Amino acid sequence: MPNYDFKNKVTGEIVEKFLTIAAMEQFLTENPDWEITFLKMQVGDPVVLGVQRPPSDFTNYVLKPIEKRYNHGKQRETRFGRKIQNV
Repeated sequence: MPNYDFKNKVTGEIVEKFLTIAAMEQFLTENPDWEITFLKMQVGDPVVLGVQRPPSDFTNYVLKPIEKRYNHGKQRETRFGRKIQNV
């Protein structure tokens, strides 16, 4: 469930609510003097999320020899959604 920032059109008051999409739509229909506003973007940091690429030394000297031996020259699918050609 995402956080939504709502701004009162009359008073200018801003509140943050943690709602489902259905609850957000219901809130807006029940309260016509409130609107969604965007105060800050919530972007995920790849390092914090653990989605960073491995160092090139690890890829070249650890992963590639393993792939050569066990994949027999086939392509492997990475967690980034691309296929890498073995050397």
